[in-house]
Amino acid sequence: MIEGQVTSAKHKHNFTVEQLKTGEYGVTVLSVSSEGQLLAGQHLGRYLHVYSADCCHVTSITLPNNGKVCDAVWTRRGNIVYSEWDSNKVVTMSQSGDVIQQINVSRPSYLSVSTDGVIYLISDYCTSVYQSTDDGLTWSHMFNVTDGWECWQVIKVSTDSNTDVLWTVIRSAGEWRLRVYTVDKRRAVGDNVTWRDVSLPSHVNVDLSYSRLAYDGHTSIFVTDRSNRAVHVWSVSGQYDRQLVSPQQLIISKPRFVAVDTERHVMYVGYEYDTVGVFKLTYERV
Repeated sequence: MIEGQVTSAKHKHNFTVEQLKTGEYGVTVLSVSSEGQLLAGQHLGRYLHVYSADCCHVTSITLPNNGKVCDAVWTRRGNIVYSEWDSNKVVTMSQSGDVIQQINVSRPSYLSVSTDGVIYLISDYCTSVYQSTDDGLTWSHMFNVTDGWECWQVIKVSTDSNTDVLWTVIRSAGEWRLRVYTVDKRRAVGDNVTWRDVSLPSHVNVDLSYSRLAYDGHTSIFVTDRSNRAVHVWSVSGQYDRQLVSPQQLIISKPRFVAVDTERHVMYVGYEYDTVGVFKLTYERV
């Protein structure tokens, strides 16, 4: 049986990231490892917190050199890559907090990891996209976002040998859009990128302001909607599918982050404060 589109998300429970109670940003760093462990943190925080798959606190990691995290992700090898906007650094470290590699990058911000292990980084004041195929040891420039736009997240939704398809959340002068960039790896850098905007549904109110994205590794892309307290789903083809999570399910707070455990069909929603919602995903069979 092949996994089809996600059809529903059942709220299982919430848990509190106790270490974030004193912060002001809520759960703004959230990543799931291949073993199901959660990495949680907060913008400009000096710590990252590891939780087990059953949502129990495992350990807290103090960032080296008194650093302040912008974003952080698990790598497929079980290490952690995090960005420091203020100090222009991207760091790879072990789960125990030992630095493996540290690279200077201009204003690094948001990170993501694709299903094939490639790490993506937004830098240069949210205008450039870089990738790393070696767990953050080296980085190569992929493309710049369209002039005048800032990129707030990029996720890859294909593992084709010739093309990379990347969904992004972009903004310019208060306008927010979903945009898909296609990178043809057979062509020279600088002449290998095309893009198109993703249409929003006319029958559903969707606000993309500060939205975050997640990909389930199959056909579904999850998009948070803070203003309307919802999580929406698009198909990888660019078609709007459904409102997956309603305001009634997110009554506790507005969603700030979404992450998906692709192996276990679990979705995590980080709220404005110190709480994470856990949802079990159901798929149609095709």
